[in-house]
Amino acid sequence: YENYQEKVKHTDPDFPYITYLCSIPLDFPQVPLHWHDELEFIYIKKGSGIVTVDFTQHVVDTGTIVLIIPGQLHSIEQLAGCSMEYENIIFHPSILISKTADACNTDFLLPLLGGQLAVPTLYTPEDDYYAQIATCIDANDEIRKTFPKGYQLFLKGQLFMLFYILSLRGRTGYTDWKSFKGYYFAHRGLHNGSTAPENSMEAFRRAKEKGYGLHLEGRPVDNGIEQQQHPLTNDNAAEALDDVQEAFFLAAKQ
Repeated sequence: YENYQEKVKHTDPDFPYITYLCSIPLDFPQVPLHWHDELEFIYIKKGSGIVTVDFTQHVVDTGTIVLIIPGQLHSIEQLAGCSMEYENIIFHPSILISKTADACNTDFLLPLLGGQLAVPTLYTPEDDYYAQIATCIDANDEIRKTFPKGYQLFLKGQLFMLFYILSLRGRTGYTDWKSFKGYYFAHRGLHNGSTAPENSMEAFRRAKEKGYGLHLEGRPVDNGIEQQQHPLTNDNAAEALDDVQEAFFLAAKQ
């Protein structure tokens, strides 16, 4: 894990916030797997590509916003036959965290950074709160065109608003999240798109043979478990969890 740490410092220590506009494959074919101590948003401006976060691969399209928490392994690559233009927004958590304890730190920011508060990784234009998140990022991009006096106050204000919006989507209770570091988990099984489709028993067997942990999706039906190709929404996941849990264990045993 330590070998993948990015040593390059992107930001100015006086105000650790910076953005980059990039294009794949025009600028480079891919951004290899790495992690860093900064928070990062990857904002897809045009086209399609692949962003992998903690070994989960996501196909992203125009408008998608990807949140990278400090310490998360991530990479960016070309989707076959496609190109992608995107903006990197990178900033150090110290820009928001005060040196003295307050409710912003203890109730949200530190739990987010420490893994006790889980928020979505991807935000797409279909999400009902997407426009609010995108508006904060767009406003920061706009003011950085002219850098007026005091623009740093504006940037911080928009970031606090953005994380307030994210806090409404967060889930608490993941007190031992860091214990998972160093382990591999197969999202919807170790699928290959042909002989072992995602969420299939063959994909689960392949993951087991490799010694990987499993992530699977489904819902209980009369004769066992119905596989799902897409995860439950945040709104109904908590309600469905209790009903699904026993069926998941039965599927995993098979």
